[in-house]
Amino acid sequence: MSKYKILFINYKDDNLFKELRNLGYEVFFSQGAFKDEILKQYDIVYFGKFVPPTFDDLRLFSSKVRVPLIYGWHGDFLPILFKLNRPSNRAQAFIAMAKVFGLRLKRFTVHVLNYDQYRVFAKLGLNVVYIPLGLDTKLFRPKKKFHEFTVVFVSPRYQKGVDLLMKIVPQVIRREAEVKFVLTGRGFLGSKYYRVLKEYYPKNVEVLENLPQKEFLNILSRSHVLLFPSRRETFGRIVLEALACELP
Repeated sequence: MSKYKILFINYKDDNLFKELRNLGYEVFFSQGAFKDEILKQYDIVYFGKFVPPTFDDLRLFSSKVRVPLIYGWHGDFLPILFKLNRPSNRAQAFIAMAKVFGLRLKRFTVHVLNYDQYRVFAKLGLNVVYIPLGLDTKLFRPKKKFHEFTVVFVSPRYQKGVDLLMKIVPQVIRREAEVKFVLTGRGFLGSKYYRVLKEYYPKNVEVLENLPQKEFLNILSRSHVLLFPSRRETFGRIVLEALACELP
C-alpha cells in the first residue's frame, strides 16, 4: 500500500512532521509559491495562514486541482490591516467575509485553534474542525533557573505588544534593578525597540534575535517569567510552552 503524501504550505512544525512520518506518511513542506501541477502530486494539502489575504489566497482559490485541502486559519478572524486594532473595521470585515465565501465555494476544510472561531465558522456554513495546538513535553520541561531573575519576551511584533516593552521594561528596572530581560525573536519593528532598550539598559537587557530551537528551549526553561503583553491571540502556544517549563 502506497504512503499518503502530505504537503504543508506556509506551516512548519518539525515535531508534527516527525510524528506523521512515524505513522507512515510522507511529509513535505513548501514556503509560499505553488502551482496546480505541484498540488496534484499530493494526497492532502495543508495551507497554513497567519497573515491578511495575499496572492497565495487568490492562487489557492483559483486552483482547479481536486486535492483534499485543509485551510489552517491561524490568524484572527478579522485580520489586521494597516496596523489597525479595530475588529469592527469595515475593510477587515469585507476581506474576511470574501475569504469565507471563497472557502465555502471551494469546499475546503478549515482548521481553527480555538472554540470561538469554530462556532463562528460553523454558523457561516464552513466545514470546520477545531484542533488546538500541542507540544512535546519531552522538549518543553522545567530546568534549574538562572541565578539572576530573568524575564523572557518572545516574538517582536505589534500584535504581541512589542511596543509596550518601552513602558514595561523601564518601570520594572526602576523597582528591581537586578532584573534581566531576554528579548528573543526577530522582526523589523521589534528589532528597533530591542536596540533602543539595549542601548539604555545594557546591564539589564540581552537581545537574542536568531536563536536555534535548542538554545531557545534552554533559555525559556531556565527563565523565571514569560512577558506576554499580546493584544490578542487565536491560541498563544508560547503560553503553553512556558507553563510546561513552569513559568508564570
